[in-house]
Amino acid sequence: MSEKRVAAKDYENPEDKTPSLSLKEALKLAYPEITEKDGLLYYHKKPIYESSVMTFLDTDTATEVKNQLDATSGSFADVNQLYDVKLTPKMNFTIKLASLYDSAESDSPLGNWIYTDQVDGGNTGKKQYQSADRNTSLIFSSEAKSKLNKNKAYYLSMYMKADSDTEPTIKVKGQNSTIASKKVKLNNKRYQRVDILVKNRGKNPIDRISVKGDSKTNVYWDDITITDISSIKPDKEIRETNKDHNMAIDICEGITDKEIQEMYKDYSETKNGHYINAVTFKNIKLLKKDIKKYRVETVQRYGFDTKKIRSSYSIDNNGNVKVNLLDHIETDENIIKIYVITKDGRKIQIYGK
Repeated sequence: MSEKRVAAKDYENPEDKTPSLSLKEALKLAYPEITEKDGLLYYHKKPIYESSVMTFLDTDTATEVKNQLDATSGSFADVNQLYDVKLTPKMNFTIKLASLYDSAESDSPLGNWIYTDQVDGGNTGKKQYQSADRNTSLIFSSEAKSKLNKNKAYYLSMYMKADSDTEPTIKVKGQNSTIASKKVKLNNKRYQRVDILVKNRGKNPIDRISVKGDSKTNVYWDDITITDISSIKPDKEIRETNKDHNMAIDICEGITDKEIQEMYKDYSETKNGHYINAVTFKNIKLLKKDIKKYRVETVQRYGFDTKKIRSSYSIDNNGNVKVNLLDHIETDENIIKIYVITKDGRKIQIYGK
């Protein structure tokens, strides 16, 4: 992890003489090792331009970024994308470099794309991938697979568009079964970023990506990244790194509330008649060090609510954790919510009935 601070202009203070800086300019200033080629940035020869990384923002920074992107006049009228954003005090950006990246400029470093053409154009650079086939896929090479750690969570990201309105399905397949699937709506107006959360489990590691078209409409994609997000710095910590007039830029790893909720979506219930006695969450071993407690909140049939917290349950050999509701409540409640409490104090809802 590397954190740098850069002085930021307060646009609401007419007396502030701090020079105006975009995020792109700030990166080059804060990290002299960053180089630029054809308008694209590289950090220690690794791509760090906007479409090759994942960028995480705290709530206040996200609001300010949205306001600048929406502006049609004034100081922010020329802000069209994230790296154009002009820095203001208290902003914080966390930039995560990709574990794997395919720019579509030459032979794929990820493996072999089948039923796929490499054509002129693209989101960045001079080339992009194209196909209308229903059997288009990328078969990962052994070298690419070796760069993905087992039992970690990753984001697959890619920039996509099409010749006309269409809805291809993107699937990430493991050696034994499909890991993740997402149908995306595309058009011919612009490239749009598609992000898919993927768990690289030891028993079903990532093996291939498929892009299932309609056999008629050409779909284009570029800037394919796979980024490790299983240790992303939590939102609260990012906010607390900066309490002065500067803004902070981190290049590091971490996990957000949304990713934690995604990891808890695979569960089963143990019932006694109409009542739920326990909920078993599956394949969450990689969160073992992050989750310290579970909180159960309920509303009983007679209107009395309960809120009880207990230390984190142990994870079994299969990476599953069983939350025994009888440790928290009786069995006649009709509204149940389960939360995790992380080591940094965040309370995140993972289940609700």
